[in-house]
Amino acid sequence: VNTMTSLSLNVGNFITLKLTLANYPLWREQALALAESQDLVGHLTNEDSTPTQYTTPDSNNTTNSGIFTPKLTNEFVTWRKADRLLRGWIIGTLSEEALGLVIGLDTSYAVWDALKDAYAEDSQEREFTLRQQITYLRKEDDRTVGEHIPIFKGLCDNLAAIGKPIPDKEKVFYNTSLLPVLTFHTVLTMCLNLCLLQLLCISKWFGVSCDMLKALLM
Repeated sequence: VNTMTSLSLNVGNFITLKLTLANYPLWREQALALAESQDLVGHLTNEDSTPTQYTTPDSNNTTNSGIFTPKLTNEFVTWRKADRLLRGWIIGTLSEEALGLVIGLDTSYAVWDALKDAYAEDSQEREFTLRQQITYLRKEDDRTVGEHIPIFKGLCDNLAAIGKPIPDKEKVFYNTSLLPVLTFHTVLTMCLNLCLLQLLCISKWFGVSCDMLKALLM
């Protein structure tokens, strides 16, 4: 990782959320995108685990008296610098509630793993609950279309907020199934209104009144 570039990086361009129980999947995707942009995903998955911390005795680091003084390896110093940077980025995007879960954790992997354990299962339960509410909504016959639609939209917005948006085709299907069976009177009214609108358009086009147009058509 290029330290100078990373230090000037605007984390807010990648992670626009403060992590809460309601938005973990969406926050996770944004955090991964940030780590990927800096080639640091291995720190989160532990694939790029902590290297050997101290040097071991050999002919190059042992004094004439045979005394060996361990020192931090260059690999560890480089790794720790990058890991502390990533850990700082992540912690800076946590809500107070989430921050309390990671106090004392020293590596970005430990922080990432603790957040996953705390929020991933809850997010799955929330998705299940919201989808159940949509299913129940379709079975409620005592609501008008005007009452159904804002409730349905709110449920869709909540699913999108946790990174589980409903596809547009599915939304159309749900909305169609929410509509009550139209009565004959409703259909007739809709047709008459449509015919009247067409008459208005035609009369305006030809410059004649609706009454005159009706007389010509009858």
